[in-house]
Amino acid sequence: MLGTIVAAGGAGARFGGEKILAPLGGVPVLLRTLDRLARIRDVREMVLVLPPARIGEIGRTLGGELSARGVTRIVPGGETRQASVANGLAALPPEADLVLVHDAVRPLFSLRAAEEVVDRAREAGAAILAVPARDTLKRVAEEKGEPVARETVPREGIWLAETPQVFRGDLLRAALRLAPRSDSGATDEAALVERLGHPVRVVRGPPGNVKITEPRDLEILEALLEREVGR
Repeated sequence: MLGTIVAAGGAGARFGGEKILAPLGGVPVLLRTLDRLARIRDVREMVLVLPPARIGEIGRTLGGELSARGVTRIVPGGETRQASVANGLAALPPEADLVLVHDAVRPLFSLRAAEEVVDRAREAGAAILAVPARDTLKRVAEEKGEPVARETVPREGIWLAETPQVFRGDLLRAALRLAPRSDSGATDEAALVERLGHPVRVVRGPPGNVKITEPRDLEILEALLEREVGR
């Protein structure tokens, strides 16, 4: 069984639910994301992780639309991403042998690429969606309050990790158990699995898997959605 954790923020989330409720083509971003996740083959359970302070509001705003799209549990996020994912994982049934983790604010991921990530994880235990870095990378430091380029980082072999990320359930549990003892500041689940010494397969994703971090990202997604619908 493929269980799904939809990460929409924890106790320290800055966006407070606004981004996932923002309209995208007239439909809240969160519902767009859930609609697409529900189309992935073998998905049986879907847990939504929300900022604790927003659970009531989002429940009232979206009502039964969440369950209609496959959400089986809603749980509060923690102080860190690892804690939030751990809460979601604990809410999945033990028979979920594969676990897909996805950011709620990536509504237009490629369904075909996501299913390829699932297939690779089923073979190897762990797989992520990513894209190779295309721009020149700079290491930047603050100098008198201004950002200053200190080093050019070679981009060969550098990829930008996205979601979905899919893991064997026992592997993800083991990685999360070790997370509190680490101070390396892992920002995704793949980093925790890598720390176990387990290889993580990488599936090259197509353009368009935009993560909403600022208002202009919504504008980009609107244009991508119009193009997608117009096909």
